Amino acid sequence: MFQQQLFPDIVVIISVDVSDVQKRLLPTYLEKWRERRNHREAQLNLLRDLHKKNREENIVKRRAELMAEKGATAAKTKFRYQEAEEEDDEEEEEEEKAADNIEDEIEALLEEEFPSEEDNEDKENEETEEAAAERLEVEIEERFVTDENNLVTITELLSEQNIPNVSISASRKLQIVRQQLLRKMQPLLTNRESLFQKCQPISYSLAQRLLLSTYKLHSAFGCWDPIKQYKERDLIQPLQWPLNTTYPLIFHQYIYFFASKENRNTFMVNPLKYLRQSKPTPSLPVKMAVLGPPKSGKTAVAKMFAQKYGLVQLSIGSVMRMVLNTQEHTDLAVQMKKHLSQGLVVPDELAIQCLEVALMSSVCSTQGYVLDGFPMTLKQAELMSSRSIIPMIVAELELDTVEVLKRGLEDKIKSNKPHLMHDSSEILHIRNSCYKQGVELVKKHFQKQYQNWILLDGLKSKWWIWNSSIKEVSISMRYIHSYLDRVRS
Repeated sequence: MFQQQLFPDIVVIISVDVSDVQKRLLPTYLEKWRERRNHREAQLNLLRDLHKKNREENIVKRRAELMAEKGATAAKTKFRYQEAEEEDDEEEEEEEKAADNIEDEIEALLEEEFPSEEDNEDKENEETEEAAAERLEVEIEERFVTDENNLVTITELLSEQNIPNVSISASRKLQIVRQQLLRKMQPLLTNRESLFQKCQPISYSLAQRLLLSTYKLHSAFGCWDPIKQYKERDLIQPLQWPLNTTYPLIFHQYIYFFASKENRNTFMVNPLKYLRQSKPTPSLPVKMAVLGPPKSGKTAVAKMFAQKYGLVQLSIGSVMRMVLNTQEHTDLAVQMKKHLSQGLVVPDELAIQCLEVALMSSVCSTQGYVLDGFPMTLKQAELMSSRSIIPMIVAELELDTVEVLKRGLEDKIKSNKPHLMHDSSEILHIRNSCYKQGVELVKKHFQKQYQNWILLDGLKSKWWIWNSSIKEVSISMRYIHSYLDRVRS
């Protein structure tokens, strides 16, 4: 094998005591010994029967010949006695004795010519089972010693070639030995398919230069993390921003981006495993709304979604200011200014039109948006539905009145306020009451039409609220992906 350059990765040595080998092999060997002994006995019995039959036939023939010879002599003697005129009882007795002697002589001759074979027993049958067991144990031990000596020579040769070996004790049950073997082999089997694949980590600035110069190409994953795509296929993809926090690497002619060093290191161990997964489809935009009473933390939740997933944070005030500032000459802006100049509130119809204008941006179409504290009334919700502005999730942060007033008092005590605010307890109480009156109708509307209303405990920490929101959004995204896959198939 070494001459032909056939080097194994590892050599497994099954170590066992000679007593265990004897205990395992002896029953089988004894069974074979019994089979051979029974077979020999059957053959010997058959031969004995044939010999006995031939002997009886030969004895009958020989007895007939001897009787014929002895009979002729007896007839002559009898004829001589018949010629004598006087016969007495003594002569008759002598004749009978003479006949008996002839028969005895014949039997003696037959015994000499055809001796009995009862004493000619098979010598192998004299070996008892105990003696056979001892002999077999000695043979097994001799073979064991020979194999062990050969194994020592082979082990030394493997060591000279720097080939590792693993010793596994086979004295225990077969299942335990198998588990030990699998445990020893696991490091060799893990990530074996990418044993000769090489990845090169690089900095983000170098990755950008290589991509701009077309020396390297974007992978099929783009800026998405293949590890997160593998583990959390149905989850929304986070925005990798700022750009210097991404961790790229080069594999073949492509550059892959990762959200963390741990994910990049995981990919480097076995890149082929993650490249075999189906390539990511364009992500669906995330559309959600966060509602809650004053001081419930809805703005903080909306801001976290906007920062992590690149969503656009929209409040009804921000969209109206955007229209007034960027599209001041449009008919919509003119109508809004007419109401504002008279000190009136902008009607809901115009507010929804402003929201519709804001949602036409490319970021809202590709990444998605999160509505901060909107809709507040049933009329606003119905107007949104009429214009097909339907969030996939509407999260309500529940908070009782006492906690709302408590949080308002804490904010009022803070001294780092940029400007004067209407933060009195009376105003906060009125806002909270108005919210509770309107949100019940909005809740019934969304539950009846879309079943997308979820309740979150506003007393929990912001991280609990964040994780619960992510979980609910992920479930909705999974349903949408499943639906689209079924439609496509």
